[in-house]
Amino acid sequence: MQATNIDTLQEEIDAKKRFIEALSPCRSYADKLALANHLKSLADKEEEYELILESQRVAAVVREHEEQHPPLTEECPICLESICIANQELLVYLVCCGNWLCTSCDDASKRNGSQGMSSCPLCRAELSIDHEEIRNRVKQHAEDGKAWAQFTIGGHYWSGIEGFQVVDKKEALKWFNLAAEQHNAPSMHALACIYEEGLEDYVEKSESKAMSLMREAADLGHTEAQYQLADLMRDHGDEDGAVLYNTLAYGQGQDLRAACMLGNLFALRCNGGLRQSWYRAKYYLELAAQKGYSDAYYVTALIQFEVSDLQYKGMITTDIPGHSSIPIALFWLRKSLGNKRDKADAIEKLEELEKSLKESCANCKKDAKCLPEPMKHCARCKAAWYCGKECQVQHWKDGHKIDCIKQNWK
Repeated sequence: MQATNIDTLQEEIDAKKRFIEALSPCRSYADKLALANHLKSLADKEEEYELILESQRVAAVVREHEEQHPPLTEECPICLESICIANQELLVYLVCCGNWLCTSCDDASKRNGSQGMSSCPLCRAELSIDHEEIRNRVKQHAEDGKAWAQFTIGGHYWSGIEGFQVVDKKEALKWFNLAAEQHNAPSMHALACIYEEGLEDYVEKSESKAMSLMREAADLGHTEAQYQLADLMRDHGDEDGAVLYNTLAYGQGQDLRAACMLGNLFALRCNGGLRQSWYRAKYYLELAAQKGYSDAYYVTALIQFEVSDLQYKGMITTDIPGHSSIPIALFWLRKSLGNKRDKADAIEKLEELEKSLKESCANCKKDAKCLPEPMKHCARCKAAWYCGKECQVQHWKDGHKIDCIKQNWK
């Protein structure tokens, strides 16, 4: 089905290009508006085409990697769905019987009960809320060889939490190693991080050991390990490896940091087996930004201008209502003010854009210096300034409502 869709899209793209090429040169604003509409229609199809190709690329990378490195999966005892047990965030462990269920079934069980689950859906034992009892049961499961419990106890000893007030790194390492021997990916990841930095008196720093453990956890499907491994590989100049594991972290785990990194790779680089694609960059960066990943806000703002230039083939459309990239760019710039890393750059860019926008009325183009009163901006997007209400109403009808609506993205 997807192959048929992409073939049909290619035909539509080619037909639209031929139509646009046959248009007469623009001689009026109406001609320019019509051309902008046609170019936007073409761009929408081109973007859809690019994203189909990208979904195919991600699916192929995941499929080929899983054929070489089958992830550890087990069936959820309730829904029987195959779940990757390398990612503990997909699982809910039951301290009563030591078994687990997937988070979807756990959520469904809670919804079905007016006060949530009062008993285990597997062994029917009453669920305890006593922290000491829970801690003792987890420790018993760890001693009985349950890898998830061994990792949990190791984490408690490492941080001195959940009743283990005294931090005991040596004891933590014992439990992490026991779990890792059973191919417990979270424990492998924890040990990789320890070897990366070293631990005085207990673990000698070893980049090779850290890389080996990180890769093993990543190949089992551990999302955090996949993202960190990609970061390590990029630092060591392995662009192919960085692209591979970022793709896996996104494709298997929907990791927002990986999505942001893929967006940057598609925008700024043409290596690691990727070719530059503003549409793919926009997709990943907006995905991460819309889900609240603040490191993506600033770059998402900047890429709006690159994508607009691509969509409209270099034609300036900031003065064409309904085709301006300014409102959405300003939205993400303002969001990025809360990110310490990008705040200074965002302030500079905001000041530059707002100064330009305040120079004239967005509708009639009258110079602000020649107006008797200060201009007022659109209260919704604060990305268009007007000399009066009539111009604001007309600009809204002409298409600003399309640009302005984008400011409501959450």
